[in-house]
Amino acid sequence: MTIVAGRRIPDVNTPLRAYRPAPLAALVSTVPQNALVPHVHFSIAEVRNSFRVRYVRVASLPRRGADAQGTMWSDAGRRSRLPRVPPPRLRRFARQAAVELWRVSLRPGRVE
Repeated sequence: MTIVAGRRIPDVNTPLRAYRPAPLAALVSTVPQNALVPHVHFSIAEVRNSFRVRYVRVASLPRRGADAQGTMWSDAGRRSRLPRVPPPRLRRFARQAAVELWRVSLRPGRVE
């Protein structure tokens, strides 16, 4: 995301954000109402609009269960030496999100 945004973004898809009313209105107007990855669009628009962004660490509770990071992938790949492949649902979502990002925020010639 650094290449697209022009700066490092610690967590491009985090929904935990705080904005003043005017910048929020500007960001909301750039993102489709039914966006799959609205916070990724926000991160790109923050840079394009030269918004000053401050990143703050937030303490959180660890996830429950065997996997501390969590995953949508099944455990089947862990028992095998074969590389794990994301399930079809996750691949479909990633493809749709990439197309949406290209059409909305990354398309060539985009003018803000």
